[in-house]
Amino acid sequence: MRKYIHPFERDLEGEIKRLENSSLAEANKQLITSFYEHNLAQGFSLARLIRQMCVLRRTAGQVKKDFREASKEDYEQFLIWLHKQGCKEATIWTYKKILKVFHKWLNNGTYPECVAWFKFKKIGNQTLPEQLLTQEDAKQLIKSALNQRDKALIASLWETGARIGELGSARIRDISFDEFGGRILLDGKTGMRKVRIVHSAPYVLEWINKHPYSKNIDAPLWICLEKSHCEQMGYSAISKVLRTAKKRASLQKPINPHHFRHSRATYMAQFLTDAQMKEYFGWGQDSKMAARYVHLSGKQVDDAVLRMCGLKKGEEQKDLLKREPCPRCKQLNDVNNDYCEKCWLPLSPQASREMRETEENSQESVISLMKLLELAGNNPQKIRQALTILQQGLPGGV
Repeated sequence: MRKYIHPFERDLEGEIKRLENSSLAEANKQLITSFYEHNLAQGFSLARLIRQMCVLRRTAGQVKKDFREASKEDYEQFLIWLHKQGCKEATIWTYKKILKVFHKWLNNGTYPECVAWFKFKKIGNQTLPEQLLTQEDAKQLIKSALNQRDKALIASLWETGARIGELGSARIRDISFDEFGGRILLDGKTGMRKVRIVHSAPYVLEWINKHPYSKNIDAPLWICLEKSHCEQMGYSAISKVLRTAKKRASLQKPINPHHFRHSRATYMAQFLTDAQMKEYFGWGQDSKMAARYVHLSGKQVDDAVLRMCGLKKGEEQKDLLKREPCPRCKQLNDVNNDYCEKCWLPLSPQASREMRETEENSQESVISLMKLLELAGNNPQKIRQALTILQQGLPGGV
């Protein structure tokens, strides 16, 4: 059984205690508890149950009325109060949604007057295209990661675009490899699904090979390295990995697990159909999430219009995370490698410069050694002095 990466059990227990210890009327406490038990039996997620209880408890604390006697005017004043508190539109939307569902349950399946008037306007996404992560950003974050676990985590988080709860709770047994890379079994809101990994597969494979508990297929894939026992990373630990990589990469964009998903969905929307998007990202076929996540940047729209008008040729997008073969031995290498993993051929301009400098320095050292030894002749003391001078890199003779 998979373990939540969020402390949902602890949070739910805390919410139940807050309700029990609150000064709310006993009638409202009982109604909230009954609604919770009803939805628990329906198989609702712990996160959803916690959110419902919290909203109803806070609403009852502000309205100060038996839920069964609440009026339209009561909720009008309550929503005004939420606005004055500076709540975001998304937060107010959540309050209205939960209150409407709750009162429908309370009123035997029909919406009473107190909530029937609620309207739900579309909330636009506030993320600008310039803030979305790109393949180049993902490449830099992987390069800046501190260890192999972090590289594998960032690479797979970017490539799968998975919910962090899905990827974070994966076990070693959930990963399988083939000639194309691998597949990872994710357990999400819409059930189990397998997602193809290609570019992140080598990172994940190398991490599993180094995993302290790799022999235990039921061990968490992502574990805390600083612990002496096999403990799964939580949400805060994963977020810390991303923040550290962001700082080391000097990236000025939002970095959190959900932003990876949002950015990846926007990127993949260029290649997948709406139905494929829903399958890949684990949304139900009747979900509107695909439309919500797809925000093509102005440049992409401009390019599409220019191609339509025949003013710009179609360009094949370069895959910045594709593993490249070594020119000499054909070994596939990570895009961030400076040297070939097999034959150590320099792969980057910087590595080539370093190799040339090393060779030049080596040649100069050999020439200097020969000159010094020639001057020293067969005198052991002068030979020792010559070697000392060479090691210190000092000019001069004997």
